[in-house]
Amino acid sequence: MKDFLVEISTTVPEGTDPAEVARRRAAEAVRAGELAAAGNLFRLWRPEGELRSIGVWRADSEEELYEKVLGTLPLRPWMSLTVTALVSHPNDPGARRHDPRSNELPATTQQETSVSGTEASTMTLEIQIIPVSDVDRVKKFYEQLGWRFDDDVAPFDGLRIVQFTPPGSGASITFGKGLTTSAPGSAAGGLVVSDIEAAHAELTDRGIDVSEIWHGPPFPVEARQPGPDPERTSYGSFCAFTDPDGNVWIVQEVTTRLPGRVE
Repeated sequence: MKDFLVEISTTVPEGTDPAEVARRRAAEAVRAGELAAAGNLFRLWRPEGELRSIGVWRADSEEELYEKVLGTLPLRPWMSLTVTALVSHPNDPGARRHDPRSNELPATTQQETSVSGTEASTMTLEIQIIPVSDVDRVKKFYEQLGWRFDDDVAPFDGLRIVQFTPPGSGASITFGKGLTTSAPGSAAGGLVVSDIEAAHAELTDRGIDVSEIWHGPPFPVEARQPGPDPERTSYGSFCAFTDPDGNVWIVQEVTTRLPGRVE
């Protein structure tokens, strides 16, 4: 997808029923959350003291941006838009370390070979959305966990986006309000460490209620055996913890990756 800088000014027509304004604004927050989850809305700012927004939006073309992205916003009939297509600047420091928002991938990673032998476009997992009930409580938990705090923005009423990144991870988690209809606590994710005992000790030191270490398959629970894998076989040792809503994180020790896996 391509990046676009979009400036939006919204003017409510005179005489509009306040209830209709409130309805549209609430629907706008929900739709913005859906577009953010789909990758069409990347960032959104509001200039201090002004009732307009400036954001980075994404679509395959400007036509698609107008018709299938911005055109689906409930407040679109009241909006005036200024759209500018963006390309990566050669001096952009983010492009050199591969900013996932950039329009071009580094030459060495633009394409990889799939199992079938054909060339496949690089596709990286960047965000996992987790459902929560109390945003501030969960935010404190991930701060306590020691994960890097990236952002906490509320561009619209009813929409709040909080992002954290585990140390050394290329993927981040996002939670907040208006992002997902999944039940709080219904998500599960995997974390990889090189030393399960050191990771377990660090989690304990941070006050995290972490399970005992086990080996064997993670599921079903009855198949788990106490303690690390006796041979410390790669992929063989685990522990787990949950956030305040019950979203599960399974921690797995990986010392040597299987052939073809990314180091």
